[in-house]
Amino acid sequence: MKTADFLTDMASEAVQNVKNGLVPYTFERLANGVTRTVVKVDTAHKSRLVGKRQGIYVTLETDCETPDKKVSDTLSAEIASQIVRLSAIMKKGLKKVMVIGLGNRDVEADALGALTVSKLKITRPYFVGHSVECKGGTNLCAVVPGVYAATGIESSDIVSAVINKVQPDIIIAVDALAAARAKRLYRSYQLTTAGIVPGSGVGSGSGELSEKTLKIPVLSVGVPLALYASSMIKEGAAKYCKNANADISASVLSGVVEEVLGEKNLGLVVTPKSIGSFVEKASDILAAAINRAFRN
Repeated sequence: MKTADFLTDMASEAVQNVKNGLVPYTFERLANGVTRTVVKVDTAHKSRLVGKRQGIYVTLETDCETPDKKVSDTLSAEIASQIVRLSAIMKKGLKKVMVIGLGNRDVEADALGALTVSKLKITRPYFVGHSVECKGGTNLCAVVPGVYAATGIESSDIVSAVINKVQPDIIIAVDALAAARAKRLYRSYQLTTAGIVPGSGVGSGSGELSEKTLKIPVLSVGVPLALYASSMIKEGAAKYCKNANADISASVLSGVVEEVLGEKNLGLVVTPKSIGSFVEKASDILAAAINRAFRN
């Protein structure tokens, strides 16, 4: 989504560009070098300032490019805790949960959703047809709707149809995001009660999935696996001018971006060549967190 200065899907980045602290946020250091940033966008005014839909945004982050077991366990445990906490805020007494693995499984940088779903412990088959609730877990199912280019059907339409059949209490939507800064890539995990627009992280967003559009709570979980090129250029140019003690206006920065990318490529996103191993690791952490959150 667009802020005054750059494009980013990360609320923790966007809020830092809001002047005068008009949108407050909290920052905490947890165990094993993991940090937590919480941004509450609870008014229409704050939504405009940050460029995000209203909701709670929680970002967990590590400096480790390839987290070891201790860091991975800390991340998955904290993500699980936040899933439980945010789910309880959105809906009390959860009995049926549906996980949506968004994105294109055939594109490494967009395969996070599908990979995460493939590692979940699906329990719905144990609940369907049984009059007595299974003990020790949650009725969990999942679907990977694919992308419009491959199916000819919008993800939101497929999700709506499945909801009508399954009737879950809440949806957990997993998708790739895009950040403004390279240091966020595969090191940040964002959870939000605001829902998600499938494909927004790779520049092809359409069909919002949220409580507003689906009539049930949607908790989205994402990891930045791509960068907005325009934001990288703006930040680089601004830092260069600062180091040279030169002032540069927002309009000049925008002109630099357009000169480099061209008018038709302002929404360009880029991703590292070796993204595959990082997507695999991120999906491991997310799947472990979801399984843990619902005791499966």
